[in-house]
Amino acid sequence: MLQEELRILYEDREILVCKKPPGVPVQSDRSGAYDLASQLLNYLAASDSGALSGTASGRPQIPYLAVVHRLDRPVGGVMVFAKTKQAAARLSRQIQEREIEKRYYCVLTGIKESWGKEWETLTDYLVMDTRTNLSRLAAPEDTGAKEARLRVRLLEQERAAEQDLALAEVELLTGRHHQIRVQMTGISEGIWGDTKYNSGFRGKKGWFSLALFSSYLAFFHPSTGEKLQFCLPPEGEVFERFAYIQRLRER
Repeated sequence: MLQEELRILYEDREILVCKKPPGVPVQSDRSGAYDLASQLLNYLAASDSGALSGTASGRPQIPYLAVVHRLDRPVGGVMVFAKTKQAAARLSRQIQEREIEKRYYCVLTGIKESWGKEWETLTDYLVMDTRTNLSRLAAPEDTGAKEARLRVRLLEQERAAEQDLALAEVELLTGRHHQIRVQMTGISEGIWGDTKYNSGFRGKKGWFSLALFSSYLAFFHPSTGEKLQFCLPPEGEVFERFAYIQRLRER
């Protein structure tokens, strides 16, 4: 996969908002891929925007950059990073108090006919298996079960290559491991291209782009308190099949 050019959506002395490309890890992992946090640190070190200061030896310090939330490696979209410890603490507090708004677009396969087209709140319980790095739907009384809530609405349905597809918008209300990917298996086969959770893709050979994209992020600036909102249209060939996405790009 070719490295995508870094795209900064907003930056000041305290925060940096950028687009995370699909397939790029947020932080370093076992793959050794060039992660987003490292790219941003190199960007800050090479620009005047990094909080560089001299040390006793006269060498510059590494710029400060804090990861306050994450996206799964296959998922692309909007992310915010903190450039000061104070900003990191205040953004983290907003996440804990569920003041940050996150919305995603995803493409589902095999959606259940009984599911409606209005906003609906889904509440499930998830258990994460640290050995396999997978989560599953569980009963509330299961050991390690945590409540997972989100809102979802169906936007458009399409039939392509003998496969029923549905475009959905999701708003996260909690932040559990692989939450959207797991909860979508409760109303459909799962997300298009998801070889971990979608029964129609497990065991398939080849590479598939996960049709899940973080398109909207809203939070309060850690110093001014101003509400900031950032939007990006979803990327990926399967999204292009929907007229709703084409209209979204034209706005």
